[in-house]
Amino acid sequence: MTLHNQATSMAAAMIMVAAPAFADPTNGKGGPSPEITFDLGTSIINKMSSIYSTDNFTCTTTFTTMLQKTFFQTARGDISIMFQAENFPGCRVLVRVLRNGVVLPGPGDAGAPMAIHDTTSELSTNGFNFLDNNRPAGNYTYQVQCQCDTGSTVVDERSLTILHR
Repeated sequence: MTLHNQATSMAAAMIMVAAPAFADPTNGKGGPSPEITFDLGTSIINKMSSIYSTDNFTCTTTFTTMLQKTFFQTARGDISIMFQAENFPGCRVLVRVLRNGVVLPGPGDAGAPMAIHDTTSELSTNGFNFLDNNRPAGNYTYQVQCQCDTGSTVVDERSLTILHR
């Protein structure tokens, strides 16, 4: 299987689906997400941009960038943003993704807060996929940011992988 076919197969398998949010992770109150399901179909992906870090990073009550990656997309198409992190005990950690300084709509935005860690007693490793569909050719910078509901916590090993055209 060629790299192109592998990337296309991976992209087809990684369609981001936003399920209804029955409880807001920031306050525990119920309520459906404004968008139930968003199927983007299948897209050609032929490049990968990636970055990782093994140093300790502290998340606080202010959104702070844990990782960011800049790249050039050569043709219009979907962009898959995959993030993974090891989270130490401390607080409920919210995560969001920004494109060129603007929060991506969907999971992680103000209407659909997403907790990547929600315990004060255990270490966990979690991964999340985000999708930015139908982006034109151009330069993009994607940032993954974290915020604690109260206090702070440490995020250790983390990676950001972006599949694009």
